[in-house]
Amino acid sequence: MEIIDGVVIIDLANADLDLFRVLSDLLTENTPFNWSYLHLPTIYHNKESFLIFVGNANANQMNKLLNEDFSWADKWYPINQSMKKSDVSKILKDQK
Repeated sequence: MEIIDGVVIIDLANADLDLFRVLSDLLTENTPFNWSYLHLPTIYHNKESFLIFVGNANANQMNKLLNEDFSWADKWYPINQSMKKSDVSKILKDQK
């Protein structure tokens, strides 16, 4: 976990769907931030994959950081409280 220019960044290695769901619920329900995530799968079987969460109350500040420091990332996915477990599962499977 780190904070860069007021943007919170949380990296999780080998996070499963349950951990993703618990953390996304905690973040969206207990902070005033807008949250997005990126899933970085690995090409190696049974090796680490990563989930990166970023959040900030100021969307412009967060977008600036994502465009500058994470410009290599194709797409960030927003997290919201209304996401169903099946939706999250489908999103993670589609990204592999």
